[in-house]
Amino acid sequence: MAFLAVFALVLTLAASRQASQWSNALAGSATVRIAATAADMEQQLAAVMTILSTTDGVEQVRVLDEDEQAALLTPWLGAGLPMDQLPIPQLVEVDLAPGGLDSLGLTLRLQAEAPDAVFDDHTR
Repeated sequence: MAFLAVFALVLTLAASRQASQWSNALAGSATVRIAATAADMEQQLAAVMTILSTTDGVEQVRVLDEDEQAALLTPWLGAGLPMDQLPIPQLVEVDLAPGGLDSLGLTLRLQAEAPDAVFDDHTR
């Protein structure tokens, strides 16, 4: 019985440590999702990239390509997705500086210049 209690305690501590590591990894990253129509996508993506490149606290920005986005969806929707026929938003990966970021200010700038863009700092 004591063995099971110790085993359960070890598993709990390991799970807690893993969750903490995942949380720390997410703290340094964010995502911008642009759900614009095909006609507006290029303009809004350019606006998002300009905003992010001039925002303090943003270290690096990378637009996910079609293959990367398909790989993210494959576990839920299966392989061989007709990406050109689905309304899949454009994802932008954002690496944040350790000092922090004014997420509210960034969200307001994005709403003003790219209304179909949503900033997610993974804190919710």
